Amino acid sequence: MRYLSGSEIQVKGYQKLNTKLEKTHPDFQDVKLIAYPVVETDVSLLNAASARITVTPAIEQSDRMFDGDRLSDIRLPQNVDYCIDWKTDRDFTARSLTIYPSHCNINVTFELQAKIGNKKLPRSSWLEYLCCGFL
Repeated sequence: MRYLSGSEIQVKGYQKLNTKLEKTHPDFQDVKLIAYPVVETDVSLLNAASARITVTPAIEQSDRMFDGDRLSDIRLPQNVDYCIDWKTDRDFTARSLTIYPSHCNINVTFELQAKIGNKKLPRSSWLEYLCCGFL
């Protein structure tokens, strides 16, 4: 049986780099090196600091759903349809969507839409990029 361990380093692209990754254990053997682009940390979260978020109809303290704190709580009335709209000043690649409205279990049905400028993207143009377990 083989155990895997890893280390990482973040670098800026488009430059020559000569470095050695730290070994996690002296007896471990190198297996693979993977390099991939990462999103910018200042825009990696879509929250009140990086976007204008509106909830319609308005709910008091709706910002608690997007603050990343699982302990902050907001109660959503039953049988009310809400529209949550995120608007950013620049393009944003969403890799996941997490909303914490309450620490109680809730059951919702939702529709995810996307726009670039005023053009609504057809569902077929971006649906294939969603992971199968998402819908």
